[in-house]
Amino acid sequence: MQAFDGDAIADWKKEALKPLMSQAFFTVENMKKKSQAAAFLCGYVINIIAYNTIFLKVKPLKESADGA
Repeated sequence: MQAFDGDAIADWKKEALKPLMSQAFFTVENMKKKSQAAAFLCGYVINIIAYNTIFLKVKPLKESADGA
């Protein structure tokens, strides 16, 4: 996980996760009821996808600002 690049998640991986992430049970709170490890993994998945989404929106703006 330390070598995982959250900036460059392939689109097909994000598309594959959409059905899972849209399920009502896929929350940290629900996963805590099952397993602490599952809760941490669920939180990681949710947060890394959110980070990547924001990064992809900000990256062109940052590159534009760097070029100015």
